[in-house]
Amino acid sequence: MNVAEWLGTSLVGIYRFITSDAAQAVINRPLGADGPAFAQIEPMASGGSKVTWTEYQAPRRTFEKIISTSSSNRTDWKRIDKVTRTVLHQLSMPGSPATQDTEPTRHVRLPIKVFSTIDSWELAFKNFNDRNSANYGALDFVDVFIAKRASDGNGGYTQNFAETPTKLGTPVRYSAGATSERYLITDIHFQLEANVEYLLSYAYTTPGGTPNHMGIGGSYLGTNPAGVQSMSVSNQWSQYTPLDVYLKLEASTDVPFYVYPGSSSETGLNTDYPLRDVWGWRHAEAHGAIPALIGQSGTTLDSWVGANNYIRGKFSTIARADKVIGNPGSNDVYGGNSLSVMKSRFEAFAVWVRKYLGDAFESADVFPRRSETAAIKAVREEFNAWLKTLPANTLVSHDRVSVVSDANGLMRVDFDSGDGTHLNTYGQHMLGASILVASGGGAPGPAGPAGPGVPAGGAAGQVLRKDSTGNGTVWDTITGALVGLGNVDNTTDANKPVSGPQATAIALKQNKLVKDPEGFYLIGG
Repeated sequence: MNVAEWLGTSLVGIYRFITSDAAQAVINRPLGADGPAFAQIEPMASGGSKVTWTEYQAPRRTFEKIISTSSSNRTDWKRIDKVTRTVLHQLSMPGSPATQDTEPTRHVRLPIKVFSTIDSWELAFKNFNDRNSANYGALDFVDVFIAKRASDGNGGYTQNFAETPTKLGTPVRYSAGATSERYLITDIHFQLEANVEYLLSYAYTTPGGTPNHMGIGGSYLGTNPAGVQSMSVSNQWSQYTPLDVYLKLEASTDVPFYVYPGSSSETGLNTDYPLRDVWGWRHAEAHGAIPALIGQSGTTLDSWVGANNYIRGKFSTIARADKVIGNPGSNDVYGGNSLSVMKSRFEAFAVWVRKYLGDAFESADVFPRRSETAAIKAVREEFNAWLKTLPANTLVSHDRVSVVSDANGLMRVDFDSGDGTHLNTYGQHMLGASILVASGGGAPGPAGPAGPGVPAGGAAGQVLRKDSTGNGTVWDTITGALVGLGNVDNTTDANKPVSGPQATAIALKQNKLVKDPEGFYLIGG
């Protein structure tokens, strides 16, 4: 790209590149800027171009100036820092210890979509199930690639790249042993555009043999690492994703960051698209927030408060959430715990939330399963009633029970994923819509036109109908003509006339039969 293209407006678009000696010769480094940077040149309709320069590394300062062939339009560099914070975004979640991956080689295409543009991030893989502290051993990764996701032409997406993929690097083993098996790619500066579908493509072999960790989360699975950067692959959709995969995003502080703790119901287990189908994802999407879905399969409230809870470790370098929404108490209730135990555990959990996740805590009630004993139902209902009193300084108690329940107070059969415990895709979507409305979801639409109203007057037996303009209403008495029955009257049956054809037929009838001399009756004469 040459200087003329940068200065002109004939090319509409934004041009991004990592700075080099050649680039620096054209747009000099801002005064005070340091290290490698991300330069963005955006042609302006008024003439010239706006240049933005953002440092890759801390303190990640941002500078801006206008370049133009007209000296009157040019400006010097000015600092316009976009303050960021590090937030967590899970792409898969630890599942049941019984769910493991037995393939010795893997190629995974994992969808990514964020609701705010991200310029800098970190990628992590863990071959470790924190749910039961199971370390599955070392992996040999190949390079990881990313690209926009190809459309299927019907409003959906495929497992294929829509563009030439970008190499992010090879994951480096950062920690191993009894408490972790973690691999990272740090300081990634591939821009994730807001609300755009991407595919993360990673592959590895298992030198020590299988099994490996299998997490909850939708992805496309294959067994050929050689396809990691291929445009098209034959990988098949799965509700599970090998490894615990998560991102640490440098997000602007004006982008909300919401955390959704819970059990397997908060991961979307058994839905068509785990994590994406879950109610928390839809709630975050409607608010333009970065969601951290941190449900853990099989967990209880007290397990979150435990000293070795892995969530606390993940959040040690993460910004505090603007909202924490959820309640991982379902397994406590259905485990047969008493109401006093439930209250005690929830209060301890609320303290833990504020210590490690965020101050603004909104609880959610425990919705029913397809079957429950009378004792469990009583505890569940009493616990939910207590949550509505906003104990432990919770801000809101979200109602999920009324959405999920049938006439008998159990999970609706059309919401059941088939195991009697987890919601299916339809149930999660309905739950997400309900919570979104209750939490003041989207912005209100424009007011509709005023209705015609009800005019004064009216008497017994009268009805409202549109007036002759079609825009107002008037009172009117019901008549046959008013309802399209103008030809109907109250003639009695005895006085009802016959039709013309019927009268002709009657005139032709023979009134009396005549017997001939031989005793036969004659017809017609």
